[in-house]
Amino acid sequence: MGYYYLMDSVDKEQSICRYMDLGNLLTMFAKKKFYIRRKRKNVDAYETNLLPIKKRFVFSPVGENVPHQCCDERQNELDRKVEEFKELSNTPISCWTDIDAEDYLLWSSYTNNKYGVRIKSTIDKFVESIDCNDYDIYCGKILYKNREQTDSAGDAVWIKTPEYKGESEIRFCFKERETQSDRSEGKDYLLLPFQPSVMVKELRLSPHLSKDEFVIMTDFISGLGIERNIIKKSELWLKK
Repeated sequence: MGYYYLMDSVDKEQSICRYMDLGNLLTMFAKKKFYIRRKRKNVDAYETNLLPIKKRFVFSPVGENVPHQCCDERQNELDRKVEEFKELSNTPISCWTDIDAEDYLLWSSYTNNKYGVRIKSTIDKFVESIDCNDYDIYCGKILYKNREQTDSAGDAVWIKTPEYKGESEIRFCFKERETQSDRSEGKDYLLLPFQPSVMVKELRLSPHLSKDEFVIMTDFISGLGIERNIIKKSELWLKK
């Protein structure tokens, strides 16, 4: 596994969960490739390459005979920040939650109801399961605050707007190492080899499945190499 970078506010052994459509999960299981999208593909506009404007005191040169370099320096600084945020928006990220109990809003937001699934892992097991020799991995907890409160690209990767606070997100960021060329350049996602049996500690199927549907899906998923005893029915169990 090697090493990765962990924010001080999280523990490598803590449980994390992710909600997704069952079809996407089965595809990843069958191909042994984990899908990781780039930051710019998230639904929150703040995750794109938009540059937040931080409220601060700004001094501009006025009057006659202002040296051109004064204006040039200010414009160059703005251009540099814009480029930093554009580069940030290309960061591959994997988004999880540290909410251990099932959450119906997360079921509704990230699955297509009947054929959704929630996988549970730990931070350490997630990293162990991924073939990430070409990437440095950073893991931390998202801070929820207004977008105008930072103009730092380094900080912005760990910030989302307060509307998403209920997600309680744990985020993994993948940074391409300088020693390798980005084979996924231009794509909106990465597909990294992974070991499902290492990553998945528990797998819960949608609360909208009937009992018969749950049995059928359990049989199918266990046939892909997932141990049957970790496949659980939803504790919400909305359909009898």
